[in-house]
Amino acid sequence: MLLKKIKYALIAYKYDVILIQKDAFQGILQKILYRMNKNIIFEFDDTIFEPSQFARGFNKSYDKYRRKSLPSFLKICKHIIAENSYLAEYTLRYNKNVSIITAPIDVEEFFPKRKNRGKIVILGWIGSAFTTNQLRLLVPALEKISQKYPHVILKLIGADDTITFQNIRIQQVSWSLNTMIEELQSFDIGLMPLDEDLFNKGRLGYKMIQYMSMGIPIVASNTGLNPEVVIENENGFLASNEQEWIDKLSLLIENPKLRKKLGENGRKKAVEKYSLRTAEQKFLRIITKVVQKELSTKEIG
Repeated sequence: MLLKKIKYALIAYKYDVILIQKDAFQGILQKILYRMNKNIIFEFDDTIFEPSQFARGFNKSYDKYRRKSLPSFLKICKHIIAENSYLAEYTLRYNKNVSIITAPIDVEEFFPKRKNRGKIVILGWIGSAFTTNQLRLLVPALEKISQKYPHVILKLIGADDTITFQNIRIQQVSWSLNTMIEELQSFDIGLMPLDEDLFNKGRLGYKMIQYMSMGIPIVASNTGLNPEVVIENENGFLASNEQEWIDKLSLLIENPKLRKKLGENGRKKAVEKYSLRTAEQKFLRIITKVVQKELSTKEIG
């Protein structure tokens, strides 16, 4: 990685714009890069200014060094693209040229599909081994939901087996690019649990964007950036405690028409706000401004 950064810094003068994603340049490489090309755009989608919960050993030391170097790197960039308002607010301390572009979704690929399976209701979650621990928040509520509604199935895509659910009908499937869309289309309700870990405050769960694009209503933890995506009784519900999770899920389980209405609202929002076309237009405007050196003193949008 270091050798690649040195190479990229030295050849930066060949290009009109340099786009760097997530991994900022540190130390002397910052100075070399800036000397070679001042049209630097930096894009990031995680709270890289907070300690990573996944860093271990040498990576933990590098993570600390990277965080310490981030402010000086942000200062030399011509423009910053942050995925959400939390990241943008941090960036504004060091650079006023900030735009928000949330990770987009291809709404032509991710689209709703009609379900014909009778009374069964599928509560769905998609994630990875790293995010499976968030499901612990739902264990008590889902166990009670399962007792109340025996026809409910919990489908987990990409989860590991570190969490045990008692007396819940579970379908656990591996994440696969070839089957992901079909599996998501089977959901009736999308789950977005999120704890209040410092690292999670700046994470906008992409699973919510996927759910909306599929026309799936969402029930999400009322924390972090979830309320920016999930609007109460518009495209889903927010839950602050176990009883609220039970109440909101029960409401959707019992009301197919409400699921349909909120799902349609979510699909519309995904197309208008989070589609590839929308992100593409914003991104091209930023590049054009950087090249033409017509940046405003502050732009968030």
